[in-house]
Amino acid sequence: MEQAPRRSPLAITIFVLAALFVVLTFISGFWTDWQWFASVDHTQVFNTRLEVQTLLCVTVGLTTAIIVWLAARLAYRGRPIIVATTPETLILERFRENLEPVRKVLFTLGPIFFGGLIGLSAASQWRTFLMWKNSTPFGTTDPQFGRDISFYVFQLPFLKFMLGFGFTVVIVAIMVNVSVHYVYGGFRSTGIQGTSRSARSHLMFLLGVLALLKAAAYSIDKYSLATKSDSLMTGLRYTDVHALVPAKTILAYIALATALLFFISLVRPGWSLPFIAFGAMLGASFLLGGLYP
Repeated sequence: MEQAPRRSPLAITIFVLAALFVVLTFISGFWTDWQWFASVDHTQVFNTRLEVQTLLCVTVGLTTAIIVWLAARLAYRGRPIIVATTPETLILERFRENLEPVRKVLFTLGPIFFGGLIGLSAASQWRTFLMWKNSTPFGTTDPQFGRDISFYVFQLPFLKFMLGFGFTVVIVAIMVNVSVHYVYGGFRSTGIQGTSRSARSHLMFLLGVLALLKAAAYSIDKYSLATKSDSLMTGLRYTDVHALVPAKTILAYIALATALLFFISLVRPGWSLPFIAFGAMLGASFLLGGLYP
């Protein structure tokens, strides 16, 4: 009988040392920070930051993991029954057979991995969260939008953070969903005619959600114009007021209409509506968001 190949002691040692280095670096940084805050009698400040970082990491990470897991799980459940007759389908059939023993583990660890990465990234936004949570009005409004100045200081950065999180999760979910559908035959190289109904519905729904997020982004972007700054001035210019702000408002409505067309395509057969929606968004973005200003 053949013996299983032994792991190299050197490789194991390097892995253990690297893991210990990462853990000890984290512990030393954490302990140093805690000792400093304790020396000035402000451990509550450090504890508050730690609680918010943990809350953001767990909440955002868990939400991401669940959404990515659902994207993979729904794609797998909607896989079509395929008879391998072409070189492509034969290769995918062999790949699926090799993947099956580790599929459940992969479908579990993959979402956890993405959730951990995005959760750790979200934890770095603890200041943004605390500023939003403890926001107070300044009592002064800006002349263009009539918003209290506190909106631009406390709420706008948090809205941008939430939008960035939403875009990241939806894009990752699309990538995972399309990948699983392709591996299990939902998408084939024959083009849109070779797309299963389940794969098409999942893609249209996710693209519709992405279009909704884009509409929200256009709505928020016009407020960001009030805080932009360069070497000459800070705030809105003539072009911003008379071109960019109206353009972004119109683009927000176009993005909403595009999302509606994507959702309608869930129950309407064919690909014409999605193509029209996508073309409308691209054309409007070029004309209204770029050329007209």
